Amino acid sequence: MATTSNVIIRHGEESELNKIKTAVGSSTVLARGDLIELTSGSAVAVNAAGDNATFAGVSVDLSESGETVKVGTLLRGICKITVTSTTYDIGDSLKYSAGANGTAWSLAKATSGADGIMWSREYQASSVTTLEVQWDSFLVGGFGAAAGLWEKHAA
Repeated sequence: MATTSNVIIRHGEESELNKIKTAVGSSTVLARGDLIELTSGSAVAVNAAGDNATFAGVSVDLSESGETVKVGTLLRGICKITVTSTTYDIGDSLKYSAGANGTAWSLAKATSGADGIMWSREYQASSVTTLEVQWDSFLVGGFGAAAGLWEKHAA
């Protein structure tokens, strides 16, 4: 079981209104900083770009496989995360690229907002390897029948 993640949470833990507790999927292991999606009411690790429809946030707890104790998840916040090398501007939509519990998480620029789960909070030139980003699971559709409040960028 991994106990750490390369995702560094910078803001969001201060308010209990920003956290939920959910059961952990039966074969799921989670660490603090893991990207979480909800599948049938259980927390599992994000594993595909299309998981924006079920994205719930970032784990603030540790879990073990099949653990019945619920895991804490931040619904919105700011973190530092690895990104694919390109130029990023403030507000760029970012999607899952790689990662899992025990494997470094990485995001890539999303095309026209498609599959986006987080947004860039800074401008960085092409040699960047980490980026400060923010997320809000209600805006990308993790709750509310995957509708989301964010209508994505104009095509």
